[in-house]
Amino acid sequence: MNFKTEAEKMLNRALKDEETIDEFFEEVLLSIVPNLSAKTWHQMVMEWNWDAYSSFLEWLIENPQTDKATVLMIYWKSEPRYSKGTELIEKIEKYYPSDYYQASAFAFDPKDDLGEDWTVILSDAHNRPIPAVMLEKLEGKSLPAPEDFIEGMPPEIDRLFQELYDVYEA
Repeated sequence: MNFKTEAEKMLNRALKDEETIDEFFEEVLLSIVPNLSAKTWHQMVMEWNWDAYSSFLEWLIENPQTDKATVLMIYWKSEPRYSKGTELIEKIEKYYPSDYYQASAFAFDPKDDLGEDWTVILSDAHNRPIPAVMLEKLEGKSLPAPEDFIEGMPPEIDRLFQELYDVYEA
């Protein structure tokens, strides 16, 4: 089969007529991320575009090999005080205290995330309570924000998306 893009070669199939570029790319992304390092996952979350590709975040939450700091960061960046009822927040609140996540190599402090205090933001009395364990600082290696990621995507992954877009939206 003759594929137009590198992403299609990776999945060994072409973009279907009824499929959007975003749907196709989400499948590409989920085929790539298991082969990336926990450090890369963490840095992707640091810069993630919260309006796109939520299946990546869901994959991290379901993956017991995800670092606890990465999960805690997802939790706070998901604005849990306003997110009662969302499946992502509920899964984290279920899995996190139960030691579902075994790795704990990285640091995350919800009171000081690159200068942001998530515990104070959106903390009025009308919002839902946060479990105490979610307020605790995690010790570990502090990772720098990635300099070359584009909306959470490492450059090599972003290039795949850009190629798809250039071929199918041109």
